Amino acid sequence: MIAGIFLTQSAARTLLLRAEDEKILITVSEQVIAEVERNIARKAPKAVLFAQGLILRTNIRILRE
Repeated sequence: MIAGIFLTQSAARTLLLRAEDEKILITVSEQVIAEVERNIARKAPKAVLFAQGLILRTNIRILRE
């Protein structure tokens, strides 16, 4: 997730873009999202809102526990 958010020329970004175009469905647990947000907040706090917006736009299915 983090590579897809920050690296524009990566396979991870390609997957996020395909999910945004509804060509694939990415499914992750709520824990994955929390961990991604926690790591971004620690390493690049100014990018948290961007990352959250990207996650919402990609229509990622988040499994609630």
